[in-house]
Amino acid sequence: MVEEIGFQREYRSVAMICTYIIWIKFIITAIIQGRKSFHAGTRVKEDDISRKEAVTDEKIDDDNRWKRLVLNDLENITFGLIMFWGALIVCTAKSCNLALIILMPIWVLMRILHSVFFAVGKQWPRTIVYILAVCCVAAAGIIGVVDAFRRL
Repeated sequence: MVEEIGFQREYRSVAMICTYIIWIKFIITAIIQGRKSFHAGTRVKEDDISRKEAVTDEKIDDDNRWKRLVLNDLENITFGLIMFWGALIVCTAKSCNLALIILMPIWVLMRILHSVFFAVGKQWPRTIVYILAVCCVAAAGIIGVVDAFRRL
């Protein structure tokens, strides 16, 4: 029992580091998106006071891309974190925690790569890393649910 609890503590440390990294990634993405909105002239009226450059279709398209990127993050990061932390709460077996320690950093890396590929308009790489990230979250969910049923 002591070994399992200690290992779970290591997983919580990895999970906390991953959570912080994904939060920083989201904040950076949101800041970039805000700047794109400013340059595209799509911010609220009071933010337009200091904007002096012309609005172009290219700037509006770029703004739309970054808004979609942020919305994708809001949808997927939220559920991903819930799934990983939920699995952490339920799982106590060493094998479950080991799988989660491997899956969560891979998920974080895939979400970062997804943002990079989305930002530069690379559809196929973006789709591949998105699917890999979804698979990581699905696997974490399955691990958590199986361990939850094992305890019933």
